[in-house]
Amino acid sequence: MPILPSGRRIDFSLDRFEAMLSRMPVAEAEKTVATLGNPDDLLFVTDVVLYRDDSGEPFFSGFLATDFESYVGDWSQTDQDALAKWIESDNARYYRAEAIDAIRHVVAEVVDRETSYHPMLQAA
Repeated sequence: MPILPSGRRIDFSLDRFEAMLSRMPVAEAEKTVATLGNPDDLLFVTDVVLYRDDSGEPFFSGFLATDFESYVGDWSQTDQDALAKWIESDNARYYRAEAIDAIRHVVAEVVDRETSYHPMLQAA
């Protein structure tokens, strides 16, 4: 993950999005994942994780990755520009596309399990 000009280290997390998907009915999770059409769609559900200066412990910042495209927060313009540039990079877009594929795969496995337990759904 990127280290910003100020030295601040950033990570990104899909943990809360994945937890939300796991609590949804399978059909709703499937529809939600189907809306992820390109890597930038994932920015709306990707949490920004920061690290405490004193302990180095990670914490959710309260920002989503997409927030930095509108330059919110109290960060320096230099840090915000660097993060926006990184988010838009080919490398970051590649990893978001890979994450979407992984999420789709997990949801598809759950759908397959669900339909194998319900013979009536298989006939539909």
